Amino acid sequence: MRRSEPSASMSAGSRELLSRLAEIEDPAGAVVSVYLDTRWSDEHQRDRARLFVAGELRRPRAGSAAGLSKDVAWIDEQVGRLVSGEAAGAAGVALFACDARGLREMVRSRLPFADSVSVGARPNLAPLADVAEGAPPALIVFVDGVSARLIPLMAEGPGDEVVLEHAVEGRHRQGGWGLLAQSRYGRHIEAQRDRHYEAVADAVLAVADADPATRLVLAGEARAVALFREHLPARLQARVAGAIPAARYAGVRELAEVATALLVRVHQRAEQEAVSAVLTDAAKGDRAVAGLARTLEALACGAVHRLYVLYGAPLPETVIPGVIAAGGEVQVVADDPELARAGGIAARLRWSPAERP
Repeated sequence: MRRSEPSASMSAGSRELLSRLAEIEDPAGAVVSVYLDTRWSDEHQRDRARLFVAGELRRPRAGSAAGLSKDVAWIDEQVGRLVSGEAAGAAGVALFACDARGLREMVRSRLPFADSVSVGARPNLAPLADVAEGAPPALIVFVDGVSARLIPLMAEGPGDEVVLEHAVEGRHRQGGWGLLAQSRYGRHIEAQRDRHYEAVADAVLAVADADPATRLVLAGEARAVALFREHLPARLQARVAGAIPAARYAGVRELAEVATALLVRVHQRAEQEAVSAVLTDAAKGDRAVAGLARTLEALACGAVHRLYVLYGAPLPETVIPGVIAAGGEVQVVADDPELARAGGIAARLRWSPAERP
């Protein structure tokens, strides 16, 4: 029996951006890609980033340096703004420029990039594909018995939160005949809370249905989270990445950081399972291939549905853009010994060689 491939977590916006960048090609080799880790904590780190980019862009490049002056100027300007404080809230920033193709693109990310500068015929898309896959759109749902906070977690970081309040009457201590009244009153309170959880679930459903890729991260005290989760419909239950402990008045950025760390762990586990599955199927010849030669052959005939590539593996620069441009998906794997032994690349196919149309 064929293993089912994990559902794609990349948002429609991320797919559109990658597809658009994958179509960019400049025969003069003057497409500039810059990736920065913008988690700068002091002026020294900011200056070091600025000097790194400036030094890399001014390094002599045979045959292409003459056409880079406008791109270098634009990137210098953007980096200057970033180190002056415009990167606040983003853990990583990517810049793409090619004056000949009218390319000027800045991408903010809630996950960091490794600092790098590259110039070639095509954009360097591997780091961006990695982050787009590892940082799916998410919704943080803090809930207790009387309130809820919905915080969208987008590719670039947390968005504006929505606060929901529900009036639930307080309890009163009393004895004698009052104990019977209190028990009935308690059931009334619980019924109110059930309606509160149902209302929150409805609100979550409305937000999550707008983008099927949205994952849910539940937050709050364990009992409240468990009670709320019972009110989520099955199709939302399947999209819950996990839960994090949180106080009612925890800051948005604090919640976003903890939720992001949870989502990264979930992604890494799913990635390991997916790589193991595709390599097993490749060994069986079951709509999968491994190794550069066989993967390039599959790519040439348009058969690649999902590419798995080890970060930093030496590949022709056309491989990743080629897969994306053909409507395929790319998963960049940070570290996997099995994939490394297979040549650093494998692919899930749309059809097996025997089924080739």
